[in-house]
Amino acid sequence: MRVPQLTLAIAAAVALSTFLPAVGVAQVPTETPDVEELIAFTTAFVEIAQVREEMTVRLEEASTPAEASEIQGEADEQMMVILADRELTADRYNEVVQLVNVDPQLRAEFQRILMEVTEANDSGE
Repeated sequence: MRVPQLTLAIAAAVALSTFLPAVGVAQVPTETPDVEELIAFTTAFVEIAQVREEMTVRLEEASTPAEASEIQGEADEQMMVILADRELTADRYNEVVQLVNVDPQLRAEFQRILMEVTEANDSGE
């Protein structure tokens, strides 16, 4: 399933203010990611946005709270696998989210990479 670029741009604005569930970071970290880590983060960000989009649809169709809880658990598990595949922890992912939110230069680089990643996904790479 591919996410259109406009949807990703909207998701980026929302998701950058939303951290992964049950993981909190007390203060803004100071360790800025290098380009390689920012690419991994951005790729994970896109994949997590896709999981969240799919989860939202499934949650709307859930008929019981238990089913909704199961769907949420599956989504959380998928997101953790995505992070592990990109060699990121949930804490580090959240730290980078915070940094992108407060550092205009880093945010611009994230947005540039995000466009590259979404264009690659749209072209089937």
